[in-house]
Amino acid sequence: MILLMQVIILNNDEIRGKILDILYKQNQEHPGGLSNLLPRDFLKEKLGIEDNELNRNVLYLKDQGFLDIPIDAGHVTFLTASITSKGIDLVEHPERFNPTPAFVQHINISNSPGAVVNSQNVTVNIQDSFNNLYEKVNSSNSENKEEINSKVREIQEELENENINTSKVRKSIDYFKSNAKWIIPYITNIILVIYGLKI
Repeated sequence: MILLMQVIILNNDEIRGKILDILYKQNQEHPGGLSNLLPRDFLKEKLGIEDNELNRNVLYLKDQGFLDIPIDAGHVTFLTASITSKGIDLVEHPERFNPTPAFVQHINISNSPGAVVNSQNVTVNIQDSFNNLYEKVNSSNSENKEEINSKVREIQEELENENINTSKVRKSIDYFKSNAKWIIPYITNIILVIYGLKI
């Protein structure tokens, strides 16, 4: 019997977003008091990340005022964490924060038959998203429109696969970083939505 395992690598923004989501749900189910606190091991296991990644991102969110970490002089790292009212506001009303933290993405999403649905009942029309991106490329002043469209197409085809090869996606993004930086926010939003739906 062959066991296949898909490894998902999260960047800091994705980790922070997931930490906030987990702690927000805990707060909604068990508001206030000690039941609002989640142990570090629970977060680490739920996210599937290493200690240093968890520490770095929890401390960042604490420094931004989104999380509370009870102080324990006997420990260098945190033992538990909870979401603050500012963190709750960020999750519930990300539009109030300017600039929006990178881990909270505002994405224009269109409804249509056959759209993909995520757990929050937001519909995404993948083809329309990419068609809009191709239009942006074609209406741009870029001299290398054909090559940009080719790289966008490579990402689109890869994201339509059941198991996404992230190295292929990164290779195209590296091309954009060197040759079409203006497209990165658009393609990033699409990738986050689609990739997030497949997690």
